Amino acid sequence: MSIMTEGRRTNTGRRTAIGLAGPLMFGLVACDFEVTNPGPVADEFLNDPGAHAAIIQGARFLVSQSLWQFSIVGAETVHEITRTGRNFAGPKTPARLGELTPSQLAADYWNRPQQARWVAEDATRRFEEVLGVEEAAAYRLNAEARLIAGMIQRILGENQCVAVIDGGGIEPNRVWWERAKVALEDAIAIGTRAGAPDIVMNAQATLAQVLAYGLGQWQEAAVIAAQIPENFTYQAEYDTGDDQQYNHVVYITNGDPWRDLTVYGSFAEDLYRNTGDPRVRWEDTGRTDTPDGLVLYRQRKWTDLADDVNLASGREMILIRAEALLRAGDWRGAVDLINHLRSTVISDLTGQPIPPVAASSEVEAWTLLKNERRIELWLEGRRMFDLRRWQEENIPGEQEDTSMRVRLCFPVPNSERDNNPNIPNDYVDPINPKYTGPPPLP
Repeated sequence: MSIMTEGRRTNTGRRTAIGLAGPLMFGLVACDFEVTNPGPVADEFLNDPGAHAAIIQGARFLVSQSLWQFSIVGAETVHEITRTGRNFAGPKTPARLGELTPSQLAADYWNRPQQARWVAEDATRRFEEVLGVEEAAAYRLNAEARLIAGMIQRILGENQCVAVIDGGGIEPNRVWWERAKVALEDAIAIGTRAGAPDIVMNAQATLAQVLAYGLGQWQEAAVIAAQIPENFTYQAEYDTGDDQQYNHVVYITNGDPWRDLTVYGSFAEDLYRNTGDPRVRWEDTGRTDTPDGLVLYRQRKWTDLADDVNLASGREMILIRAEALLRAGDWRGAVDLINHLRSTVISDLTGQPIPPVAASSEVEAWTLLKNERRIELWLEGRRMFDLRRWQEENIPGEQEDTSMRVRLCFPVPNSERDNNPNIPNDYVDPINPKYTGPPPLP
């Protein structure tokens, strides 16, 4: 969706009052089905404290949509799941498997998370103007606005090749992580003053992700991660009100009506068949009426259109701690943490805990860590960035072949290039240095 700012068009700039109100009010409907969507409203309406909850719900809705979009295409790109043709009439996805090129991606993959970021950041501006800076500094909804701003920029950092802020020029990917850190530290401070321990813990877990993955502050991240309970989850919310609110990973993999993705041929097929690990659960539908005739093995990690998806979890915090130990040279301690996680998973095949793993060297321990993250975070939109960051850092241990993947991040789409004069005409998104396939599509 293009938007107007400073007399020119851009996909990431500040939206007009009417343009902003629509998705926010839709977000309110997503939370309360007895409310009728009133359509576009004046910007002044959103200054009313009674409308502040709608702003936050709208931002949550945009985060949930962004997550499934990145998850679906990312899962195809790194072969967490197998494409079996294309029926789904949603946002345009790459015509050639795994080819993340500017012309092959719909603007939605760029606009939706940018809108989520802008709505959350503008909420803080609005709250401070309406309530005053002092009151806003202890306002629960402002704490949540900063949490959402931090989370969506963690998602942008993991998925977008570069940063572009409000119609500006190309900036390094690290900018997303730096901005996320500031937002999350704000969320913790405001949430503490507002007496909102749930928001504080959500922000702490997200901050651990940001410090570790994006900023490389692994020891600091591990200290925070150790404070998060193992059973903790912070989740993107989905519902069955209409197809915009669905968990689309379920929607597109269920087989009714869409049969575009199958577990067949992916790492999860044999892993689940041999171990019964429920973290990669799938079932054989017996159907081959997919676009390309592949058998439909449908994922069963989630089964309902309203199933929520983890944005951060206590279990992931254990993996952060394990990776921090590996980076500090304590590979035995890392393997112990991995095995602790595995001991809590009951096999669908045997009814017993998943067997422990063993390593005899640091390299083998890294391989175990990489594999455990692949299993634990399957289809949650995390694998593509894991592969990218480990590849960029030349981390030891086995890792799947990415030589046929043009990119391990989402490029700036043509819609943004066409409408943003601050992006040079000759700008080229980074190419996966291990790519050895045919010339990329334009």
